[in-house]
Amino acid sequence: MDPTPDPATSSQEHAPHEPGGFLSDPATDQQPEPAGSTPEPTPSIAPEALYPTVMKCGDMFDAAFRCQTMVGQFTNVYRYGKMRECKPHWRGFMYCMRNKSYGREARQQRVWEYYKSRDQKYVTGPSSEDVWEMRLKPLPDVFREEPPEGETG
Repeated sequence: MDPTPDPATSSQEHAPHEPGGFLSDPATDQQPEPAGSTPEPTPSIAPEALYPTVMKCGDMFDAAFRCQTMVGQFTNVYRYGKMRECKPHWRGFMYCMRNKSYGREARQQRVWEYYKSRDQKYVTGPSSEDVWEMRLKPLPDVFREEPPEGETG
């Protein structure tokens, strides 16, 4: 006789990386869309929408740990000609760990502010934005095959 699992207990057991499993992240678990549902609107490319609202502490730890390794430092010497300071990576990891005590909305807002403030160093110095204007809407029909009437390539 083949034993069958009890539905009451088996619904609570998940594989580690499945949605609802013990290694899953409830903020990023996606439920499948029902058939016939409307597609999501086109995402915004405004600067405010470019920053994430979810921070994974495992990824932050991995980045900080890799920075400390010989391979990570060798990569920085090769690319930039000097060793890298790893304190910002460890600060990011500690920020992520402290951030877990907040509610969902507050945590998302704090993560968004963290990434925005972290990226301010790219805005304060010379950048491509000195030459190019940032688009706030995506271009329509960017990858179409034929140009419209009157336009030549």
